[in-house]
Amino acid sequence: SINVVYTIKTYVLNVSYKYADGAEASPTHTENVAYGSSFNVTSPTILGYVPDYNSISGVMGMHDLNYNVVYN
Repeated sequence: SINVVYTIKTYVLNVSYKYADGAEASPTHTENVAYGSSFNVTSPTILGYVPDYNSISGVMGMHDLNYNVVYN
């Protein structure tokens, strides 16, 4: 007999945090997320600044995802 093992492929989720001038506001959040799995990443609080996205969420597709959060 032949045993077949299926594994769910994972993809990389990167969320970068920048100030409006392009400088890094906080270290990039990176994680591996399985295809079809949901994700939710809350933007860090930075005193005196407001992020354009309070969180990044979705369902992982069949490719790596890169998001940029800008603090003003």
